[in-house]
Amino acid sequence: MKKKIEVTATDIKKGEPDAVYKCPIGRAINRTLKVKNTYVAEMIYFRYSGKEMVANIPVKVEKFIERFDDSKSVKPFSFTLKGIEEN
Repeated sequence: MKKKIEVTATDIKKGEPDAVYKCPIGRAINRTLKVKNTYVAEMIYFRYSGKEMVANIPVKVEKFIERFDDSKSVKPFSFTLKGIEEN
């Protein structure tokens, strides 16, 4: 399973630095997959179709998170969430 995720300006504006449940990446995944409480840490964790799922964090997402958490300027972007597996 793989999904294209769009991180919007609204996700960035409403996101919170260093907040694993409230970061722009989690907000974008929640919106796109229609899930709640996506947890972004060393991996991406979320519940989809009643199952606990886990996915690797793409490199460009890691870089975005580092910049966002350091209060540096970030822009909307998209990425493909792949390697999604049942946890």
